[in-house]
Amino acid sequence: NSDEFGDSNGAPSATPIVEAKLEEAKASGNVLPDDSVIDEPGLYYDDGNLSSGSVEFDTSNGDIEIASDQYPVFEGDVMITGDNNVTVYSTKNLVTKGGGDAFIGESDASSQLRVFVHSDVDTVGHKGQNTNFHGLLYAPDSDVLLFRGKNDASGALVAESADIGNTEFEIDPELVREA
Repeated sequence: NSDEFGDSNGAPSATPIVEAKLEEAKASGNVLPDDSVIDEPGLYYDDGNLSSGSVEFDTSNGDIEIASDQYPVFEGDVMITGDNNVTVYSTKNLVTKGGGDAFIGESDASSQLRVFVHSDVDTVGHKGQNTNFHGLLYAPDSDVLLFRGKNDASGALVAESADIGNTEFEIDPELVREA
């Protein structure tokens, strides 16, 4: 289904928003807790806790934002419950090198996850990566290598290039309008 994807040339860089959110999160002193469930809304600085295993974001009380300069950003599954959104601003690659088959986001709620990647990140993912991703991945200056197997993916993708292999990527019209 690669013919469904358009050209991202001219898409604005995510760098200004990523840098601003990272600075704001660090200045706030609101560090993401090392918990398996995050349920308080607000902007958090990720000092490495997000990569310490699977995490559930309960957005019932409001939107959750995370600014991260850690590698990897995710190490395990990322689940979202509640009706609000999770937004991640990243200056590093999202996942560790390896086959892995992590689940990032919810297949029935891809409009609830948004990931913005800094232009210094040349590649999101690694060759041979097997990640199930459901959300908006906005990385217009990066090559995306998250999907090599028969992965499950949905949402929207803005990237310099993407190798989706045999993955069926279901495009979420709500996210396409936002991207």
